[in-house]
Amino acid sequence: MGVNRAALADGQVRPVPRAAAAEFEGVNWPFKTCGQWREMPQECCAWSTVHNRFRQWRDAGAFDTPLQGLEHGSPEAG
Repeated sequence: MGVNRAALADGQVRPVPRAAAAEFEGVNWPFKTCGQWREMPQECCAWSTVHNRFRQWRDAGAFDTPLQGLEHGSPEAG
């Protein structure tokens, strides 16, 4: 199993702790499955932990730039 890595703003690449990588996958789970947070399999993480992480990232604006990219790439955007 390889090490998850993240590219940082300073251009360096550092390992990502397994817990953070699991939480990131957990945040994606409801969007991939159209399921609810409470339906998340326990093997991922506790749903409440993942939901709290999602709220922290949302409040910090972590999803703003990717969502803007999706908006600009849509046919309606011109």
